Amino acid sequence: MPRYGGIRLREFSTGDGERLLVEIARQSEPSRNTLKHIKGLLSGIFKLAKRLGVLNGINPIQNDSKPQAREGDDTFAYK
Repeated sequence: MPRYGGIRLREFSTGDGERLLVEIARQSEPSRNTLKHIKGLLSGIFKLAKRLGVLNGINPIQNDSKPQAREGDDTFAYK
């Protein structure tokens, strides 16, 4: 990920996660649901890192809040 390409998983903090989500929301203007999925993916990555012993301590994404985002558009299935 170019935004945090040089940081190791064990050095990634809750603040880093918060800033990452805010930056993604600012640059690409995703919907709330997309941000929820991004947060879920990141949380899953850190959960796996904990299971593999790469990360000790808390999952840094677990306590992050999702930044304000737009409502999602209706998709074909909802029309």
